[in-house]
Amino acid sequence: MATSKIHSSLEGFENIKFREKFAYGLGFFGLNSIQGMIMYFLVFFYTDVAGLPASIAGTLILISRLLDGALTPFIGFKLDNTTHTKWGKFRPYLLYGAVPLGILFILIFVNPSLGQTGNIIFIFFTYLLLNILLSVISIPLTGLNTIITGDPKQRASLTAFMLIFTSLGFLFASQLMVVVDFFEKPSTGFFVTALIVGVISIFFIWLCFYNIKERVAPQQEAKKITLKEMLFVISHNRALLIVTLVMLLISITLNIRLGALIYYFTYNLNAMELFALFNLIYTAITVLIQFGIGESLTRIGKSRMYCISALIGSIGFLGAFIIGSSSITLAIVFTTIGNIGLDLLFLCVWAMVPDTVEYGERKTGRRSEGTIYSIQALSGKVAGALAGAMLGWLLATTGYNSNGEQTKQALNGIMHITNTIPLVLTIITIGIMFLYPRNNRTQGQFTDEELTKPFMENSHSNKVQ
Repeated sequence: MATSKIHSSLEGFENIKFREKFAYGLGFFGLNSIQGMIMYFLVFFYTDVAGLPASIAGTLILISRLLDGALTPFIGFKLDNTTHTKWGKFRPYLLYGAVPLGILFILIFVNPSLGQTGNIIFIFFTYLLLNILLSVISIPLTGLNTIITGDPKQRASLTAFMLIFTSLGFLFASQLMVVVDFFEKPSTGFFVTALIVGVISIFFIWLCFYNIKERVAPQQEAKKITLKEMLFVISHNRALLIVTLVMLLISITLNIRLGALIYYFTYNLNAMELFALFNLIYTAITVLIQFGIGESLTRIGKSRMYCISALIGSIGFLGAFIIGSSSITLAIVFTTIGNIGLDLLFLCVWAMVPDTVEYGERKTGRRSEGTIYSIQALSGKVAGALAGAMLGWLLATTGYNSNGEQTKQALNGIMHITNTIPLVLTIITIGIMFLYPRNNRTQGQFTDEELTKPFMENSHSNKVQ
């Protein structure tokens, strides 16, 4: 198998200034403003503005996601075979991909008025191409974490900025109906809103490109990886397999819970008017916690912090289940605690992904950021598709009555979907996390010395030579 020397440069351990971390976060804000508007409004736009039957709109989205998911590993494969340019390995994708992404995003909120068949063809291809472009930008953007710095503490801090600005991007998108409603015609409102978000996203992705620096690179240009070698790298990276499985389960948990919360607030708590306020408060609290805990993750230990976060989430799920609808205030408090715990789980598991890059390089001699981050992107897409289908199936088994009065069985079912299922899946991930490679008894993870030793050794040998 073709191998390369482990990357080495003390430059990879420069102190990363706040400005660069902030710029890295802005890239995620731009990207997730687009993702958020798609998640909150696209199906409604297709059915109520473009006039597509809900079944056709859902089928188009499902087929597009499946095709995009099938292409995702090959995007990572291509990224790992990308040669370094004057702008680095991953940054060029931000420079050249931002404008096409913004244009396609605007186009998916255009009502083409081509008749049903014409609309279906237009919607299918624009949505499919948009999803592919989202992968082309999101995979290198997340992968930049391992190239901006070789310092595990600063990588954890960058991960915190990534998740903070991701949350802010989705929060921003959730408030955009105010802009849409400003216009008399919904089609005009959605188009203008998409135009504004598209331009903002292009600007922020470019700001990210211009203000970050790739510091970590292979000591010598590696030979191009083959598909067989890519599969070898994946199968021999135990840390990656564990993290990917945990990421998949936590993503399913989060997607099911977030999808069920609207039903929980509407029918179990009879407090639909508090749902937007709940999202705002819990997001603000999560952002503050993530901002404060970023660099301390390596001190606490990522595996240990994962278990603490799982405990926090479990307390929230169990508390909300026990309280039921007897106290709306306490139910919302415990629901907030549960969501904060889930968001912290994502912080921990995303902070482990850069470690799997180093672990894989030590085991196989191959540095495969593109492949590894494309696998995480794929797990997220699979989780979203599975969670959406599972939520519908689970609601159907409870006897849920759309827009009507719910039976006790349906209310109990919504409660279990919102709290019991997330509790069980979270506990399962704790057990899986104990299989994560542990080289340090106190932290339950790779130590900073173990992760940075290759950098330091090779840099010292370079100086001696």
